[in-house]
Amino acid sequence: MIGWVDPSKLPAEIGRAILKTEPGQVSGVVESKYGYSIFNVIELKKSEPMSFEQVEDNLRYLYMVCRETEILDLWIAELKAKADIKINPLLISLYNHDNEAGE
Repeated sequence: MIGWVDPSKLPAEIGRAILKTEPGQVSGVVESKYGYSIFNVIELKKSEPMSFEQVEDNLRYLYMVCRETEILDLWIAELKAKADIKINPLLISLYNHDNEAGE
């Protein structure tokens, strides 16, 4: 479930599909860079300015997501720096051979 969205803020093919679908109807299959999607349009309403509290909540959420991403990226970098990774050349050659055969 996506919730309320502004079709103009979505990828063009998704926004068009949503706008062409009447409330209570289901869109056709929509292909985008995110894969295939189907949308159930429940209700349409005009956009309204967000309240201060909504903006504050959205900004707080975005800040938390950014901080979590930064922390996760640092942790992954530390793990990679400490890791002792060895690649088996035989497996690499088998992988390359399989990929060439599939082309």
